[in-house]
Amino acid sequence: MGWGMKGDSSRQSSLNDNSQISSAFPREPKLEFLKNITKDFSSEREVGHGAFGVVYKGILQSGQLVAVKKLVRTSGVHDRRFQNEAGTLQILEHRNIVRLLGSCYQVEKKLVERNGRHFLSDVPEKFLCYEYLSNGSLDKYIYGMNPNGLGLR
Repeated sequence: MGWGMKGDSSRQSSLNDNSQISSAFPREPKLEFLKNITKDFSSEREVGHGAFGVVYKGILQSGQLVAVKKLVRTSGVHDRRFQNEAGTLQILEHRNIVRLLGSCYQVEKKLVERNGRHFLSDVPEKFLCYEYLSNGSLDKYIYGMNPNGLGLR
């Protein structure tokens, strides 16, 4: 994922908080809800980015945190497949996997430029919402300053 890791020291309280979040968090949040909890995807809420999208910190009304990944638009990911895979990921539970709380797929009308002309087009927006783990970047934990990673042998 790239924006958090599960550590043993805060694991129990993290599990308790995250089970409360997962029961209260909508499985299919609306785009307006995600805009609201991320301050309209503001740069001050950005906590990471990668090849598949940008991750933002979302703050719920209760004060609990979630990670919202805004996926980059790709033509290779079909809309129905995205929805099916997101649904499957929501039921996975393992202590070493960051839990997927919900997903959002919404089509918005946007002004798009092609060949110097502007068109009003349907643009799909895709988001994945995960439990937020505040122990730092998973990439930094795995690789740190050492390019060889954790040094596992």
